[in-house]
Amino acid sequence: MSELVEWQFKDHNGSMVLFDMCTNLTLEEAFKTKQKTKIKINNEVYNADPERQKAVSANRNNYMELHRKDLKGDALPLPSCWEDMKSSLVKLFAVAPGSKEYNDVKKELTKTGLNPNIITIERVQNPALWQNYQILKKQMEAKNKHTNNERLLFHGTGANSIDLINKQGFNRSYAGAHGNQKLVLQQINIKLLLILRSKMNNYSLHVLGI
Repeated sequence: MSELVEWQFKDHNGSMVLFDMCTNLTLEEAFKTKQKTKIKINNEVYNADPERQKAVSANRNNYMELHRKDLKGDALPLPSCWEDMKSSLVKLFAVAPGSKEYNDVKKELTKTGLNPNIITIERVQNPALWQNYQILKKQMEAKNKHTNNERLLFHGTGANSIDLINKQGFNRSYAGAHGNQKLVLQQINIKLLLILRSKMNNYSLHVLGI
């Protein structure tokens, strides 16, 4: 499993603010490779140096202090249905037809009015994204003071996005291709992501269990 970390920045009031999941992963990858990267803070582009833990706006008018927090000791147990990944960071597993997991996924799909011929359903196991999701979920529950914060939705995405989504998570930038080319079923904050590959009326589903 990759190292579980949380990246934050100090705002102008001196408060620490968490980055979103995708930016968190971008900063961590740049940190591990000792490279600089571009990120957005409050919709403004910044040139970030994760190793030095600082970010400067593109117009060089603003400076932000970055912080990297190691959460490895706070890691939550992975879902019991997950299979051994043998040290892989991301791995896909076929879900057995007729199993509860398979039937639950199929049920959510058919609720939308679709009646596809499903070829395969695969579970995408990404421990780092799953752990990050659990942390963000707890924060949202504390902020909203309730646990009813997850919904199912469909979203179109490009055919070339599957590997990136599996590795880095889902965001709105993957929107674009619709109809029979690609559909994505996402549970809010990426709890459940189904990528439907369509060929005529045949579908291959990838379940991103994070």
